[in-house]
Amino acid sequence: MRDPTRLDRMIERLRELWHAQPDMRLGQLLVNVIRPGEPCPRIFYAEDTDTETKLAKYPEPVADRTTGSGISLELTRSEALVLFEFVNRFTDTEQLTIEHPAETRVLWSVCGLLEKQLVELFDPARVELVAQARATVQPDTSEELP
Repeated sequence: MRDPTRLDRMIERLRELWHAQPDMRLGQLLVNVIRPGEPCPRIFYAEDTDTETKLAKYPEPVADRTTGSGISLELTRSEALVLFEFVNRFTDTEQLTIEHPAETRVLWSVCGLLEKQLVELFDPARVELVAQARATVQPDTSEELP
């Protein structure tokens, strides 16, 4: 997940540049700033009225993921079965071992899904947040897991 604090910085800089040259179209400004290696006429020449209309129709953002109590991960049935077997094997043996490359792939997928949803990953207080989360998940660390 990208650092969400970049949004205000980028929007403010865009506001400054655009106010200095209000006759530029948004796409024109962005192409001039980014300077892509290939021409982007569909973006460069897009009229702001069209862009504004498309922005109004763009899907609503998902709820703020920094609040609320849960997240959802969507796996295929095959991924879920592979993950279950991996976790179940750990439960039985208390050893984390990869027995098949599919287990590695599923773990990477889960990690990627979590990275998309956990804004805490970019918080400077991440270490403390993880400690708090661990305490929430298992408040009494002296207690043995079943």
